[in-house]
Amino acid sequence: MLSGIKSQAEACAAQAPRAPEADARTPLLAVVLLALAAALCLRHWRRVQRLRRAVRDSHREQWAQNEASAYRVHEGLVQSLVGVVMQIHAAAARLPQDHPQRPPLERALARADRLLTPERRSADGPGEWPCGDDLGTALSHAARCLHLEGEADVEVISVGRHRPMQAAALYTAYRIAREAILNALRHAQASRVTVAVIYGPAGLSVRIRDDGTGFYLPQGASRRPQGFMRMQGLAQRLAGSLSVLSILGGGTAVEFRLGAGLAYQNSTSV
Repeated sequence: MLSGIKSQAEACAAQAPRAPEADARTPLLAVVLLALAAALCLRHWRRVQRLRRAVRDSHREQWAQNEASAYRVHEGLVQSLVGVVMQIHAAAARLPQDHPQRPPLERALARADRLLTPERRSADGPGEWPCGDDLGTALSHAARCLHLEGEADVEVISVGRHRPMQAAALYTAYRIAREAILNALRHAQASRVTVAVIYGPAGLSVRIRDDGTGFYLPQGASRRPQGFMRMQGLAQRLAGSLSVLSILGGGTAVEFRLGAGLAYQNSTSV
């Protein structure tokens, strides 16, 4: 009887469901799932960062475009005023000294000169315009104000007898020369820049030479450096001429020329 009961118990135990054995692959599967989740999170994070950079770059580009547009509008207004001033200068120079209309024209030119004075100050940065109508002194002062004298050797010399300059000519020559100096120091990594202000009987000449990297511009190229375009625009609006000679690895030479009738005050008397 006992043997029968024992056999029945063993049979019941054999028929009872057994607990599943632990799968040895479970920890590896968990690691794989965690790795996949981490990879997805990292991919999402990188995508968010790319979107943030794209938005930031777009805002920066839009800001730069707005600034460039404002600069062009400002330059257009100033150069329009310069053109009017030069026409008045030309008309006044053709009148005799005792002509009754000459004093009103000279007073108008004096008011225009006062109006252009803030523009000359803004071109040089904060502070007073310290040099009267001396272009060489103005350019030396610009280099000091911009803290460029420690980066390279900037030499400014004057050749010929100094002659008082018309306000528009002084402003334009200063802006062109300053732009050339900045290009040499900031972009061409020049170690020496020489600026020559030449007062000649036929007109004014400003020559800027540097020993920087230079650049190569194919003939007929549609895109030109922005600095070159700004200098060229200033020269053309004042009926002056601008020449740029650059050798890749051999420096750059810039020369601005302006006739005596447009450059000097009382140009009829030498």
